[in-house]
Amino acid sequence: MKKIINKDGFTLIEVLIATAILTITLLWLLSMLTTSETGSIEGRRVSEATDLAQQQLDMLESEPLSNISSMTSTDIASNTNINSFGNKTTIINGVTLPNPYTRFWNISTNTNGSKNVSVYVTWQYMNINHTIVLKSTRS
Repeated sequence: MKKIINKDGFTLIEVLIATAILTITLLWLLSMLTTSETGSIEGRRVSEATDLAQQQLDMLESEPLSNISSMTSTDIASNTNINSFGNKTTIINGVTLPNPYTRFWNISTNTNGSKNVSVYVTWQYMNINHTIVLKSTRS
């Protein structure tokens, strides 16, 4: 009697192993996409915060040195809107800031009469506080 061997299909074990390999691969790709998206969001936030700090530093540096006194100040929201992406934004001193950025600056006078200007932008992302600091000295 001859043994009949069917070579036309896959066995159940082969299908289960292939499904397991495919599932593991897809889960790995999904985790990589999630990590990439998180990194992209964080990078965008750092870039936006740096831009906000640079705008304020540029404004303070454009003022005559005699007009800049020693002080600490914080932007206060004057209006809250919803932008075209559905995100809340805050208009501060004519600049539209995505929430939850807070921008503040400190100006101190050195003994030689020069001014130290520090601009801070803080925000929270994924329950972690972040801060960007830009510093300049004017004489």
